[in-house]
Amino acid sequence: MAFGIKKMARFAMVAGLSGAVSACAPQTASKRDPFASPSRADYVQLTSVSSELVEVDSAGRTVRAAAPAGLCISSDTIQTFRNSVFMVIDGCAGARSPLAGVVSVNIANGPLTLGLAEMEAHFRSPPGTVGLGYGGDAEDVSLIDIERTGYGVYATVADVSEFGPAFAGDDICRVFLELNGRMVVVTMTSRRAEPKSAEDMRADVKAIVAALRAANA
Repeated sequence: MAFGIKKMARFAMVAGLSGAVSACAPQTASKRDPFASPSRADYVQLTSVSSELVEVDSAGRTVRAAAPAGLCISSDTIQTFRNSVFMVIDGCAGARSPLAGVVSVNIANGPLTLGLAEMEAHFRSPPGTVGLGYGGDAEDVSLIDIERTGYGVYATVADVSEFGPAFAGDDICRVFLELNGRMVVVTMTSRRAEPKSAEDMRADVKAIVAALRAANA
């Protein structure tokens, strides 16, 4: 891949999962860390890996990440962290990806921390919008569009700060949903050299989400 795998993983974990989900948790003095793990029951581990399908045992529940037809899960990018599993969906066998951006999938060890309506309302607020970006502040990050479906929340933001990866453009499309009771975040990051519309990005993310939901039905 043109971008560094470790850098992409670090970016996705910080900006794509931990940052955004922590941002959407209720902001109270006694707020529980959504990824706090009081026991070994909150583990995540890989149980099966192929370019078409990755199975994750997430605290006792199986979550399957499936690539849509014509795409593959890049095995070199799969990383298991304390609270989640990360992977990139890309073109197969070194082929150029037809997607409008770079796509990562994060599978967490617990459910969504907010209901969908609450999450949408939070992402529309300045703190929520900022939490969806690369790390810029309120002057850097703006909400392009947001959509709540029956299963998740899609949000697209532009972050013009300097905190994104070198390969990345300003636009980021994310969807937060649950699969088998576990939070899954799909993130598409635009390519700086080949910017696409927010509509194209969201259409590609929806196709990937459709494959994920079908694999977990």
